[in-house]
Amino acid sequence: GGGAIVVPLLGLGIATIGWRATLMYAGIFIICITIPVAWVIRSRPEDMGLGPDGDPLEPEQQDETAQEGSEGISKSAGARIAGPDFTVRQAIRTKAFWLLLAGLTIRVSATNAIIIHIFPLLEDKGFGEQQAALFVSAMFFIAIPLRFGMGVAGDYLSPRKILFVGMNGAAIGLLSLLLLDGLLAVIIFIIGFSLVEGITSVNWLMVGNYFGRRRFASIMGFMSMFHNTGMVISPIFSGWIRDTTQSYDLVLITFIPIYVIGALTFTLARRPVHPSIAGTGAARHSRRD
Repeated sequence: GGGAIVVPLLGLGIATIGWRATLMYAGIFIICITIPVAWVIRSRPEDMGLGPDGDPLEPEQQDETAQEGSEGISKSAGARIAGPDFTVRQAIRTKAFWLLLAGLTIRVSATNAIIIHIFPLLEDKGFGEQQAALFVSAMFFIAIPLRFGMGVAGDYLSPRKILFVGMNGAAIGLLSLLLLDGLLAVIIFIIGFSLVEGITSVNWLMVGNYFGRRRFASIMGFMSMFHNTGMVISPIFSGWIRDTTQSYDLVLITFIPIYVIGALTFTLARRPVHPSIAGTGAARHSRRD
């Protein structure tokens, strides 16, 4: 959501005082904001006497949470809401984990590469720097309600289908830049990339629903080793292609099928069965998503 405001400001700063000074002031601003917030932010709803959906905890759950402190979530509350939780070791032994990781890595890596190169990419399409900043701002602005709406929809619809739509939306957006010219190409691109930005919340909602909340941070951290690596490599790869071919067309041609593959991996990632209930009657119910 902040991208709708920050991106035009960054574009204005780069145009007036240069990118080095703009990045320096942006870094100072981030430090001044994040450090104070880190001291007051709560890591889980139980710390505030609430359940994940805002329901007040029962007295025994409050006592259990107080005894556990910051070591983990209330077992009774967690079991009531999320069912059996996977450990990291149990999670990585499931096919669903690796399919989710593949889809997540593709989504983050490809999207990060396009976002980093979006200004020269749009300039190659004939748009100025300030126009590109407005387009990017519009994309992030549209993504604000989409993230909220898709997160809510993930509680009622299949997250796999939502992720499938979002990933293919990004592929269509890149295809429009490759085949079309002018404002129409950018409009389709903005809509497509707003969708892929909007599914961010559904992506992590799916991880939490599949593997539980108790080890969510550890599982997320394990996944981050892979998608953070992709975030570093993909922009460098895209820049190398641009420098070599003097065009972003090959970048677009590369990432379009990659997004489609990511959509398929999300679709194939069905809810895993916890080892404690495998082979029981509850296993069939746990497969529903």
